[in-house]
Amino acid sequence: MGKSTDKTLPLLALLAALGKEAGAGSSPGLQIAQIKTTEPDEVTLVLTGTALALDLDLFDVPAALHPLRVGDQLLALPVGNTGRWALLAKVNGGVTLATMQSASSLKIDGMPGTYGADRLVLPAGVLNTDGSGGVSRSLRSGDRVSIAPMQDGEVIKYVILNNY
Repeated sequence: MGKSTDKTLPLLALLAALGKEAGAGSSPGLQIAQIKTTEPDEVTLVLTGTALALDLDLFDVPAALHPLRVGDQLLALPVGNTGRWALLAKVNGGVTLATMQSASSLKIDGMPGTYGADRLVLPAGVLNTDGSGGVSRSLRSGDRVSIAPMQDGEVIKYVILNNY
């Protein structure tokens, strides 16, 4: 079995070229959208080169792109001539960190709100251990954790991956 080749850059070049080749009056092609406001307020995005804040309702957002934090930049592609945009990937980002506010609530770095137990998934594996495999304590206020998004029906929840 051969090595897998990263085709990300050629794919992005192709998508950008498709928008340019379509000519005047057609879709604008690949764009960068930046998050301007976020939860608990309405989430809005601005496309590069414009000042108009667009509602999140105009975008199809995969769960993997959450949380949407002020300043996040995302690749956006128009979906035909529907007026909707597909968000494809985060340009910036990496590991998302949060601070536990209690044993069952956290505040995501770069976001103003706190998420409670109804939006968290707390696997047993993220608990601290005493070195012999036994659990010494659970998460508590002030603990730093990494998180990942998951879709649960219509709700985006956050799985706690690790405790630092």
